[in-house]
Amino acid sequence: MSLVILPSFQPQLAGAADLVGGDALFDAWDDLNQIPMPEDVQRLQDYRDARSELEAWSPEEKLPEDTPHERWHTAEQGLATLRALKEHLAQDPNAVVFPDLVLQDLDGLEKALEAAHRAGAKFHLNMMD
Repeated sequence: MSLVILPSFQPQLAGAADLVGGDALFDAWDDLNQIPMPEDVQRLQDYRDARSELEAWSPEEKLPEDTPHERWHTAEQGLATLRALKEHLAQDPNAVVFPDLVLQDLDGLEKALEAAHRAGAKFHLNMMD
């Protein structure tokens, strides 16, 4: 099994994460984070759950909600990033390897964040295997 990038939501949204394949996002992670963003738009890496960087943390463990490393972001913030990335890739598809697969994952993540926006949920991204 390969590593993937998947969203988590607070409160949880049934089925929203299933809209994202995640493997192309993982494979293009470094390239996507090198794409210049407009001044008021965050990079994709800024949405990564900092808890996943802790050596002691395992994705199977449930950490307390007040864990200081846990950061949640509004769906609107994430949508701005995704739309900026998609716009850049429309102009320069060679910015990533396999742009069609990356765009599929970005489209799926966009749909998931649109659902989060409608539900008033926040999100962060996780690297998982």
